[in-house]
Amino acid sequence: MSKRNIKIAIPLILIIGLGILTFIRWNAWFGNPEEPAYTTGKKINRLTLTLGNNGEYSRAFSWVFGEEVGEGILEITEMGSSDTTSIPATSEVCISRSGKSAYYRAFVDQLSHGSTYSYRVKNGEFVSEWHQFSTLADSAKNEFSFLYFGDIQDSDSSELTRKLMNEIYDQNKGTQFVLLGGDFIERPMDQYYNMAYEGLGVMATEVPILAVTGNHEYLKGITRKIDSRYAHAFPYYLQSKVGDNHLFTFTYGNAQFFLLDSNREFWNLSTQRDWLKKKLSESKAKWKIVVLHHPIYSLRGDFNNLFVKHYFRPVIEEAKVDLVLQAHEHGYARKTSFNENGEACTPLYTVSYFSEKAYFQDFCGDYQRWGTANRYYQKISIDNDTLVFRTYTDQHKLYDEVRLQKEGNSTLAFDLATDIPEEVIVPEWFRNVKGEKKTKKYEKSIQEWKERKKAK
Repeated sequence: MSKRNIKIAIPLILIIGLGILTFIRWNAWFGNPEEPAYTTGKKINRLTLTLGNNGEYSRAFSWVFGEEVGEGILEITEMGSSDTTSIPATSEVCISRSGKSAYYRAFVDQLSHGSTYSYRVKNGEFVSEWHQFSTLADSAKNEFSFLYFGDIQDSDSSELTRKLMNEIYDQNKGTQFVLLGGDFIERPMDQYYNMAYEGLGVMATEVPILAVTGNHEYLKGITRKIDSRYAHAFPYYLQSKVGDNHLFTFTYGNAQFFLLDSNREFWNLSTQRDWLKKKLSESKAKWKIVVLHHPIYSLRGDFNNLFVKHYFRPVIEEAKVDLVLQAHEHGYARKTSFNENGEACTPLYTVSYFSEKAYFQDFCGDYQRWGTANRYYQKISIDNDTLVFRTYTDQHKLYDEVRLQKEGNSTLAFDLATDIPEEVIVPEWFRNVKGEKKTKKYEKSIQEWKERKKAK
């Protein structure tokens, strides 16, 4: 074959291959299931407590009521006080593909330190129950804890999730807030929003809930579009967005958190990188924690999430971020970095999920600990110069533990889970849903991982 023909053939083969791949993957890349038609009744629904845009002593409240905007009111009182403050809510109608809902939001700033508040919301004659929350005491400003959950995305029922969430909350009543790592909903549909809030149980109204965006919050397309209901459910984004990027940073005690929007196109990730670099450089916080949906070091293949890795890893490592919380790939893994002396140090990268769905893992990314057999959640505790990262199974058993210790200008990491066995098996959900052929492939992947681990 002549050189001229080769030059013609190679691009032609690439175009044909891309066409075949696009045909095979069209639904996965661009397909959006139709949203069933729905109506939003005149009932206070999806009441959510979260943080406002002015630090740990601000709060935001969001809820849904009907399909037309009207008067909404937040009533709030400090326990021990005889005064109740009424705050008018801002309202806006969110129109989706198959219906509409009126969202309400109210913000409160400059709350008292170490106080307990009661609140309720009203729409005319419709009134919610009274709920309570507490603020961080001055004596605990550098000593607090929070919970983290990766993907939840219930698709059939939220009953088990609600049971587990209520159990977790009962065991962690002192926790200050909850972080969600994206894919809070299965798809941007009304039925899944309802299911997601039912799954949160009492936590939704008693402890601030903060969430980063995941791919399941988005409508697929050549340019991805986030569902309009999302930012109204978590209204801090309405004031913190950068262009089309849902970004948010907040300081809590001696820690600062940086929430990214990793499901975006590469040009948006470039904007986010610049934002992250600027915010990290300005931060005076002792602890710096980044939260994003897509893992910088993928569990499922070295070529996954390449743009995310390219744009964010250098910024995170240059700024000496302490902890990176991730989700998306429905497996559990964590890894530390190592300094020039071979000591384990930060950043500590973690991936976790809280969904019944468990995906195939390729055991990539050089993670030092894995888990595939359970749903997982994390409790992160900060005490001045010490951060303890603990992972629990859905049976509330300790599965992993790492202590980060500030020592001068560095932060060392200490593995406290060496005596806790790793549970790496093909999950029951995977066996039942994916079938025998894929199960055997997964078993082979696990065996190869065990052999690599033994050879180290």
